[in-house]
Amino acid sequence: MVNEVMREQYDEPYFLYHEEFKTILKTDVPESLSSTKDAFLLQCAIGCRISDFRKLMMDNIAITEDGIPYVRYLPKKTMRTQLDRKEKTTPLMLFAVDIIRRRGFDFDFVRHNPGTNMHKKKIKKLLEYCKINRIVSRFNEASGKMERVSLC
Repeated sequence: MVNEVMREQYDEPYFLYHEEFKTILKTDVPESLSSTKDAFLLQCAIGCRISDFRKLMMDNIAITEDGIPYVRYLPKKTMRTQLDRKEKTTPLMLFAVDIIRRRGFDFDFVRHNPGTNMHKKKIKKLLEYCKINRIVSRFNEASGKMERVSLC
């Protein structure tokens, strides 16, 4: 019973629809959102947790013998529970390679603000700017009920 109470609980993640992703990819954003857009798109391409994304560096990039670029990393959260501690490898799409060439992994607001909601707030601003306002369900801790809210 204690383990059940102490267990971390997560809301169901929200996924972007293909059209929403393409909208973000194609939208020209102001300089104030440029880094946010690149970090968000790159994290979508890699599919790792923000805690792992914060630690990525150019040393995490490699190229297969066939010339395909990929990112490799050891997921911090799951490596404690997995016996094999297997490194994750994710092939990189062209837009992700372009972002890495342009910025490396230099996203100050992501790397230097662990434990804050700055990353989430910036993503919400990006979604607002790109007019991604789909309605989703989320659990309201205070009321104990599900509620319908906009993604941004």
